[in-house]
Amino acid sequence: MLSATFFVVLCINLAPVADSAILENPDLSLSPDATGQQSGFNEIATDTEQSGQSFLAIEPTSSGRWSLPSYRKAELPVLEDSGSKSEPSSGQETRAANPWEIRAANPWDVKLELPSGQAQSPNRKHTRDEPSWNAPPHQVDLSSTGAAEIVRPGAGTGAAEIVRFGLFAKSFFGANLKENEFKLDAVMLLKWKDSRAVDMVPSGMNEVTMSGIQAMSSIWMPEVVVTNRGIGSYELISTSVTIARTGDVTKVERAVVVCSKLYDLEEYPFDTQKLGVKVASSKYMLDEIVLEPDEDASSSGVREGFFKGSPYELDSWKVFVFEEADGALKKSRGILEIGAKRTFSSYEESHLMPTMLFLVIPCGVFWLPLQDQFIMVRFTLPILAMLGFTYLMAKSAGELPDGSPRNWNDILNHQILTIMLCAMGLNVLTEVCRHQFGIPALAEVMNNEAKVVLPVLSVIVLTVVLTAGAFKWLSVAFAAIAIKVLIGLVMAIYIGCSMTSVSEARAMQEYNDEQRRVESDRRAAESLERLKLATPMAPEVAGSASDRRAAEELEKLKKTRSTPPEVAGGV
Repeated sequence: MLSATFFVVLCINLAPVADSAILENPDLSLSPDATGQQSGFNEIATDTEQSGQSFLAIEPTSSGRWSLPSYRKAELPVLEDSGSKSEPSSGQETRAANPWEIRAANPWDVKLELPSGQAQSPNRKHTRDEPSWNAPPHQVDLSSTGAAEIVRPGAGTGAAEIVRFGLFAKSFFGANLKENEFKLDAVMLLKWKDSRAVDMVPSGMNEVTMSGIQAMSSIWMPEVVVTNRGIGSYELISTSVTIARTGDVTKVERAVVVCSKLYDLEEYPFDTQKLGVKVASSKYMLDEIVLEPDEDASSSGVREGFFKGSPYELDSWKVFVFEEADGALKKSRGILEIGAKRTFSSYEESHLMPTMLFLVIPCGVFWLPLQDQFIMVRFTLPILAMLGFTYLMAKSAGELPDGSPRNWNDILNHQILTIMLCAMGLNVLTEVCRHQFGIPALAEVMNNEAKVVLPVLSVIVLTVVLTAGAFKWLSVAFAAIAIKVLIGLVMAIYIGCSMTSVSEARAMQEYNDEQRRVESDRRAAESLERLKLATPMAPEVAGSASDRRAAEELEKLKKTRSTPPEVAGGV
């Protein structure tokens, strides 16, 4: 409602209220979109000498028609219709020479519609009298503007055009590893020679500068574009084309582009990625256009601080060309290749430090007292740490694309998880020795040994993984096998030695128990002898009394343990 009110007030300022008028303009240029509906923003060119208006905006109404304020009858331009000039009179309706019709229903509403019998077809093609300006400026098809078809300068000679290029990386907006793409602000420079373009330079001037759209309709262009851009991911910022009187043509274009890149993630997070911006002609083949790097070194490169605020640092850059043939598609391509080395600080803070904290928990439970009150704590803490680390593993793997190769991050995660499982196994073994085997002394020894074995093993694994990844003294495939074998050998040797100690401890324990039983029986026999000697009775009475005591002692011993045969015989 406010927009309509503003539109009416604007029209009142342009012209007073007048009677109904019919505006017919053979120069009217509108075009339906792909769906056959009139949409977007178009312009009407009127006779500036008679109406004083050069362009008039038309916008669609709610019914899908086009509306614009009507002119007073005195201000309407003189229009041609089939070779005759006429001035529309009030209250009359005049048909347009082209298929578009403007019909005034009231002094403030002028509608556009096709005459009856001429339906809008979605497949209706634009003519040269009907250019479509609904697309963004850099996507307008200027072949429909009436400009003559321009061939390349060397057409028919058999020689390819030499186009020198330069690519300059201005700003970096980040890399998406999962989507295999990165975003940057780039400046592209193109230089070629076309003596025919000298006619565009006004007399008295050495060069003239125009926009990219003007140049497309005026001179020949090589149509070099970024070929590895994402679909709909090229935001053109500015374009200028400079024509020198010597015939040298220079085009400078700046755009924010999202480029596709298949990352090599085998060395992640110690990787160095090659971020490439590829350019080639979208129209001409290898035998028509050949790209060459520009001789001016300042036209290509990477801006200082390009990777500021990102987890990368500049390793190197270079500009080169190569020829590529994919079936019938043969192109000369240029590329700006930027070496981006990943900084370890971001990975250290986001993944390595939490990993080490989770690893400390299973190794630290052996410092708790080996008592019944701490059994639940000793078993629960490692399980909770393993669950938390599993989530951290999934998070780090989620940053990489599906199907990415095994890398140093995977090796580190798997080995840390293996050490956690080993810690849980040693914890169970110590409790079994203490409660099942009844060897608390050995359980205490194993608990003290685990305080040293697991931390040392963790330090060795972390050192091997981090140094091999950083200095490349081991490959990823070999390190994955070697570290697993190392952990397996250490744990197998330690558990084997521990089980040997358990067997020896149990044999020693049985021997000690047997010695204690023998010693107890010997002492019982000696006490019986002392009783016989200390009792002053008649022989028959003493013998009977000693026999009774001996029998009672033997019954007590039988209830508690089995008496060796030789001891029973001696008694």
